[in-house]
Amino acid sequence: GDCSSLIEIKNLGAEAFGIEADMNVKSIAENLNLKVHFGSIAENPFKGKKFDLIVMNQVIEHIPEPDKCIELIKNRLTKKGRIIFVFPNKDSFWQRITGIKWINWHIPYHLHHFDKISFQKMAYKCGLKITKVKTITPNIWTAIQIRHFLYNPKRGIANHLWEVKKNKNNKFKRRNLIMKLAKRLLKFILFICLGFFNRLIDFLEAGDSLMLEVKIRK
Repeated sequence: GDCSSLIEIKNLGAEAFGIEADMNVKSIAENLNLKVHFGSIAENPFKGKKFDLIVMNQVIEHIPEPDKCIELIKNRLTKKGRIIFVFPNKDSFWQRITGIKWINWHIPYHLHHFDKISFQKMAYKCGLKITKVKTITPNIWTAIQIRHFLYNPKRGIANHLWEVKKNKNNKFKRRNLIMKLAKRLLKFILFICLGFFNRLIDFLEAGDSLMLEVKIRK
């Protein structure tokens, strides 16, 4: 991503390395003197290095052959090393109630869709054992999900939810200030309530994003 996770790792006192496909990030990495390989894990970056922790955050669902990718990164772990995978949860509460309008189907960018059981089977096949499981539901994901669920665009027509809003004329700029404040306050209250609800479904492990910690199975 934007290298912020590498900065967080360095601030915790660890040595941080990253892999990124987007060349637009290269200037950030260079300016901050970060160790980032621009390309693929298949290119065997950072040769000779073994890692105590490898993080794949919202990555594995984009990879054509995830099992082969897992085999590659597994071989880069130290004996007590761990891998953390974070990816959309196909069995989440929000997927169940929104069905085909779940935002994390995200086709064609998401090539695979996992729940805990299906990922566990793949991990076991690759010689890994799951040690921790939890779900994380970003509130902004849910806000986008609700907006997308309520909007019904026709196929072949541009989705107006993703359009840049044009400047409104002076008539709309002079709307009642109290109404504007009331609307914003209502949105804020709803967002807080949504946060509490998401923490509840995360507690029940039914959140939108699965996070699994795995280690090499002995």
